[in-house]
Amino acid sequence: MADEVTLQLIYDEVLKVSRRLESLEGVLEELIVGGLPEGRLTPSEEREHDRRLSEMRSGYYVAAEELTGDEV
Repeated sequence: MADEVTLQLIYDEVLKVSRRLESLEGVLEELIVGGLPEGRLTPSEEREHDRRLSEMRSGYYVAAEELTGDEV
């Protein structure tokens, strides 16, 4: 049965989608960062930026409700 779906086939497809998403995220990040005005960061601002970028890349996020206290 060549058309049989296996967990391995599903895993392979999910992995492909994940890789495509990572690539798209990289392109979007470059577009957004490239459109920002240039400026100098203080050392503490640079550390904060690096920390937040690391959180973003690891998938950490905060729901909008947590930021505003409102329900969306």
